[in-house]
Amino acid sequence: RFSRRLAEMWSIKTIREGAIIGMLIAPFAAMALRAGSDPSRAFAAAILALAALAIAKLVYYAATVEAALGTHSWYFATNRLLRFLVILWLLSWLTKFLSERMRNATWPGVVVLALVAILSARDFTNYADHAAKPGFDWEILSWHGANWLNANLAEDEVVGSFDAGVLGYFCERPVVNLDGLVQSHEFYLHRKQGLPLADELDDLSIDVIANCVVDPDRFLRNIGLDGPANPWHLAYSDASRLALVNGEWRHFAVFRRH
Repeated sequence: RFSRRLAEMWSIKTIREGAIIGMLIAPFAAMALRAGSDPSRAFAAAILALAALAIAKLVYYAATVEAALGTHSWYFATNRLLRFLVILWLLSWLTKFLSERMRNATWPGVVVLALVAILSARDFTNYADHAAKPGFDWEILSWHGANWLNANLAEDEVVGSFDAGVLGYFCERPVVNLDGLVQSHEFYLHRKQGLPLADELDDLSIDVIANCVVDPDRFLRNIGLDGPANPWHLAYSDASRLALVNGEWRHFAVFRRH
């Protein structure tokens, strides 16, 4: 009875993946606990644990979702946290290394602060270049789009989107992520098998699609919802606000069934 219950739990995708990730992280978590008051060992354990998680996610998405649905690297937030931890660990090691070799106790701190300034300069420069560019951030477009949806959709209408993060947070209507990462496992399998998106939209009762697009007609064509067999039309287009994404100007658009 116990083994049958265990097998039933293991068949649940979330529990199975969580157990695998836990097994990857557990040895490094134990290292961190044994490190005691030694911060360098604790840092090293955290870095190794995050590296294992990042590699596991990268392999999983590359072998499954990436190949099937064409998702992007911005799902790997773990990698950014890993980079910051590596930098902190290296700076900690460098401070200790310089302190043992420099007579003046001030110089190690000066060197480390200079390195921090150099490492930060690139991010500040990138932000300044980004802020100087014309147009809006695509997140701002999604926020304005969410406001339009709140004002113009009935409360029971369901919205589908391939960029549902910001939109789903601010939209007061149900928002379904269509890229397959946070949708049901069945949805992902159907998309991987190449089943028409139109059928999935029918099953999920989605009558509205909202997204930042370059060209509305091209967008519908790319997701297989163009032509007379698919009764979708452009219901709203905010061409007054543009965002430069991957070298292309995009605006927020809403599509409805006829």
